[in-house]
Amino acid sequence: MRSMKRAAFVLVIGIIAGIGLPFEHVTARAEAGRGSAREEKTPDGEKKSVVTMYRLYLPCTQEHFYTASIHEREVLVSRGWKDEGVGWYAPSFSETPVYRLYHPGIRDHHYTVSEHEKNVLSSNGGWIYEGIGWYSDDSKSVPLYRRYCPLLVSGAHHYTTGYGEAQILLSRGWKDEGIAWYGVKPASANCDVDSVYTVNLQNGKSVKIEGHYDEEASKRMLEEIISYRKNYGIGETVVTESLNSGAGVRALEVCAFKSHTRPDGTACISVSPEALAENFMNYGESPEEILAAWKASPSHNGNLLQASYKKIGVSVFARRIEEGGKTTYRYSAVVLQG
Repeated sequence: MRSMKRAAFVLVIGIIAGIGLPFEHVTARAEAGRGSAREEKTPDGEKKSVVTMYRLYLPCTQEHFYTASIHEREVLVSRGWKDEGVGWYAPSFSETPVYRLYHPGIRDHHYTVSEHEKNVLSSNGGWIYEGIGWYSDDSKSVPLYRRYCPLLVSGAHHYTTGYGEAQILLSRGWKDEGIAWYGVKPASANCDVDSVYTVNLQNGKSVKIEGHYDEEASKRMLEEIISYRKNYGIGETVVTESLNSGAGVRALEVCAFKSHTRPDGTACISVSPEALAENFMNYGESPEEILAAWKASPSHNGNLLQASYKKIGVSVFARRIEEGGKTTYRYSAVVLQG
């Protein structure tokens, strides 16, 4: 069980490194599924409840923490944790619980759907079983990737719905431990996470853009482009944080300013020191339509299949459109390569 947190091993590392962990264990917990549940309707009309899962981060220990409890989140923020917003949405109940454990010696939490892993950890080395934290979606809608860093004590495991984030961790030496569990994508989730963004233009004016970043669409597009390149004999393509972040900035900018020149008048590749080329499209009906259009365009396809570009970043932004009392979305997508 290589990936299990064997407490004796990590405690020795902690003592040698002289790590100080100024953190009090949270006692203000909520029962699984409580906090921010709401009703949704499935396609057949059946009502079900979904739970908003919050993600927090403590820089001094490098631990990410996940909770459905608004109160627990507020307590942690008051103690110095960084609120990273919504991590994912969980079903209020399923046949697959996610177990939560805590180790007071290294002040770290661990989460797993494996009852065997839970039992091993709670019976050896001081891990305390804290009950069911939340539930995994049995229909496997939204994967949360599990990554492991053997050099860390606290925060050695990380869980994320972001495929790009998961790939960046692999490029930094983290180990791929597959999919930890699954979240749901409720029908109204888009409305919940829509925000209003401001894009400043060169003439002193600005444009308001309402919508959200579609992480699942970004992941699908990234996977498709990497597979497409492999089909043409192009070797490994690496996701980088700089290009991924830059693509996110550009995916919003092109909603307001349809050009390879940025709204401030600089070139598109100025958004990242690694960027050498950009593909973009705004107001697409779907991310799949956008990628198909790029493949059909000689210049855009040439970028996608340029073997000298070894690095990539992808972002898809869903812009909210109100038409005739109905909410729809149009997509902008950006691929940066370097």
